[in-house]
Amino acid sequence: MKNNATWLVYTLLLLLMAPMMVWAAPAAKADPVPEKLPWTLREHYTFHGEGLRLDYAKDNAEWRIKEYEEDSESSRMYPKLVLRDVGFSIDVKNGPVLNNELLSATGETTMHREAYNCDILGEGTTYAVEFVPYEGLTVKHSLITMRRWNFIRVVISITNTSGAPVEIAKISPVIISSDNYPNLSVNAVTSTNSLVYEDGKAVLGDTGAVNTIRLFDPDRNVTLLMGFIPTGQGVCEFRKYPAGAPLEGIFETVYDPAVVIADGETMESNPLSIGFGIDAEIMEGQYAYLLRKFCEVPETK
Repeated sequence: MKNNATWLVYTLLLLLMAPMMVWAAPAAKADPVPEKLPWTLREHYTFHGEGLRLDYAKDNAEWRIKEYEEDSESSRMYPKLVLRDVGFSIDVKNGPVLNNELLSATGETTMHREAYNCDILGEGTTYAVEFVPYEGLTVKHSLITMRRWNFIRVVISITNTSGAPVEIAKISPVIISSDNYPNLSVNAVTSTNSLVYEDGKAVLGDTGAVNTIRLFDPDRNVTLLMGFIPTGQGVCEFRKYPAGAPLEGIFETVYDPAVVIADGETMESNPLSIGFGIDAEIMEGQYAYLLRKFCEVPETK
């Protein structure tokens, strides 16, 4: 009899607690961001720079630089990387930070390839990864190559179809994470430059905010130059991480005040030039030419 009474009390307690247990059930977790596929399984373009190659991924617009090797299973699985998986981000004022992972998780991207023409530089090709719209913003990440020139330009465009104005506070077209330069030799040399303006023309200087970074590794025959080509809108800078290697950091353009994109309108980032794998003097000369022809004196408040 005692056992029956005990079970009756236990049963009543379970009935009373059931609604509470249902109420306290944990909320469903958001789907995790899927892990990236290895590069051997990712659709991508490869660009040549003499002894180096630049891979550009369709799934999230990441890119990397590696040494050229004869094609083999070993070279595909274990490439000799110079610069690993470079990303980007866009800071929406009072809104989200849009980056590779967030945008690529929204849906499958579209890869565009189309002719490009410039009165000064001649003919080229635009390779662009277009992401699925996120909160009414369509982001297109482009690499532009030129037929007669050795550099690649990075440009990010943002189209607003949200139905209301959107403000962009910062665009970071190149994000180099810590430890993204694997296997540099002990003889690798790095350097940086700022930009100064003489008679309205941009030239490389040694004081002020860093705009240009270089890497020369004679043991691996590696040459690399990256730098903004400022168009006069926003403040461009390479911001090094407080700790880490000298060339680990973020190329960013800060807009103060923020740039307003009206509904149906598009804005473009300041172009960023990448030279890789070619003779250092040629690389320097071509970048200096870009600065003379395209760089504008920055706006002042």
